[in-house]
Amino acid sequence: MRQFNLKRSTLSTYVKNEAQIMEAFEGEKFHARRKRSCTAAHPQLEEALLQWIVAVRESKLKLSGPLICAQAERFFQGIGETDEASDEDPCDELCPLLEGYVGRTPSTLEALLSLLVGAVETNASSLDVAHMSVKLVTLLTKEMCTQNLLVAHNAPVTAFLKAVTVLLVALQDKEVDSLYFAPEMYLASLRFFHTLTDSGICGETIVKQCLTVEHIRALLKPYLAKDPHCLQDACIAKQVEVVTTCLDFLRQFMTKLENAEECLQELLQKPVTASYLSLALCLTMEDVVMPAFHLTIMANFQQDFSREKFVESLVSVNRKRKALESPAKRDKPPPPMHAAGTLPRPSIPVNNHNRRLSMGELKQSEILAVYENKIFKLKAREEELLQLLEAKTAALQQSDRLVTKYTCIEAKNEAEVEELRSLLRASERRIEDTEERMVEVEKRSEETAQSLKASRTKVKALKAHIEELEQRNNGLDVKAKRLEVVLKSLESAQQEIQSQKEMIAMLQKHGDSMKLKLEALTKANEELELANQDQEKLLKEHEAKMKDQAKCLHKLQGSLDEKTALVKSLKAELKSINEASIALQKENSALEQQLQALESKYQKKDEALQSKSNQVAKLTADLDKLKKMQEMIQSISAGIL
Repeated sequence: MRQFNLKRSTLSTYVKNEAQIMEAFEGEKFHARRKRSCTAAHPQLEEALLQWIVAVRESKLKLSGPLICAQAERFFQGIGETDEASDEDPCDELCPLLEGYVGRTPSTLEALLSLLVGAVETNASSLDVAHMSVKLVTLLTKEMCTQNLLVAHNAPVTAFLKAVTVLLVALQDKEVDSLYFAPEMYLASLRFFHTLTDSGICGETIVKQCLTVEHIRALLKPYLAKDPHCLQDACIAKQVEVVTTCLDFLRQFMTKLENAEECLQELLQKPVTASYLSLALCLTMEDVVMPAFHLTIMANFQQDFSREKFVESLVSVNRKRKALESPAKRDKPPPPMHAAGTLPRPSIPVNNHNRRLSMGELKQSEILAVYENKIFKLKAREEELLQLLEAKTAALQQSDRLVTKYTCIEAKNEAEVEELRSLLRASERRIEDTEERMVEVEKRSEETAQSLKASRTKVKALKAHIEELEQRNNGLDVKAKRLEVVLKSLESAQQEIQSQKEMIAMLQKHGDSMKLKLEALTKANEELELANQDQEKLLKEHEAKMKDQAKCLHKLQGSLDEKTALVKSLKAELKSINEASIALQKENSALEQQLQALESKYQKKDEALQSKSNQVAKLTADLDKLKKMQEMIQSISAGIL
């Protein structure tokens, strides 16, 4: 403070008297002004504007946003000449007109908004039209919010907000001094952003979709490019108001805009921002001083805040004020008049007396000059005290507002406590339901475990049965191999039997031939029977041998039939064994599939049991959190009470 020759009453007053300054916000003055702006109505303007729109539509001319804004401005100018409250904003007088328009013709809002979107052009020469369009859309948005029509007309409002952001981006590289109506248009845009964010969930979603931190940077870029002390005194107040309002918008909606807090901290670290804040604190507009005060307090807690630049700016402003209010700039008091006395006879004592009187008058003039300086200082002090008194009254009003706000917050907190209690009850019911479900799940898991145990025992038995069947199958394979060997031996025996059959056939043929020969011999040698008895004996022996051979052949035929029957039975048995092995394999595969299905079911049930246990753990954790929150709420409510 001593380094920059700064009084404590200049900077610390804003920090010490925060409660008094907060009361000035939304005071009686501004309340009356808002009341006047809301109750001001112009039926002539409404009738004239509606008649003009009807005439333009009947003449089949195209309506556009700039055309409507220009015609409305002409009507404003014509009516403003005869209106007693001509100093008010024309758009404020449109509130009843727009309220009646929105109430009577809600279906034409989309067409009107689309026309106003066309009025917002990126041309820098038509910012007054864009300013009027933004104000009209702001008023329409307020009326739509009061009548719950913002959700139905979400698309045109979004399109208008996008057009405004495009205009802000287009103007970011231009100098503000060369733009006509730029501060007014920027302030109207910020009021439009405030209206949307305060309108509820629908407006917040529109702002989140269309408005980003980069658009706010684009709005501030032309102003932060220059030091505010280099600007002209005529336009410095508007520019300071734009910067302060924009930064306050970021401060109020840090939680609703993405990366708004980081952007605000980065902007507060710039030296130009500190200069703007110091100038804003020195203005006489309460709606600028209050946001600047909040922003200064917020920036004071940051390490990179350029405090030296802030203090230098305040010192320069105070020096300008001191130079304007110093007694040296005022008219100097006239020099003391010396009374020239004429004595009838001059003498030395009279001269000494006159000299003493002149010296006394000089001292008296010096004393008067000192007292005049003190009076000027007291007047300055009185002005400071008056300013402090105004700040105190404003702070008292703000304290009333904060009390009402605190009561609203307390009511909201009580409602939230009731909601949390209801949520806690619902969560307790859910926990009871989940506990019952867990008991059921545990019972089901026990049943599934028992069924799995039984299935495992069945699977073990099936495995043992499968092993036995495999052993049987192996034995049958051995038997089949043996039967194959027997079949081979039978085939060789059949071949031998076939050869024997051929031999028997040959023998039969030979026997037939021998019978023929015998018949011939009997016929030829009937007479020689006696002589040939030996031959007959031989023949009998031969016949006996033939009979023996026939018997042997019959026996061989019987054994062959038995062996063929045995082969057929063995083939049938082998076929049945193969079918049984195939069936066993199918049963084995089916059992394996059942085993896999049971294992998968068991795994799924284990996973479901694990998930249910996780859910129970999560619900218990949530219950603990809700209990802690309930305890905190009870402690807070107990502290409030």
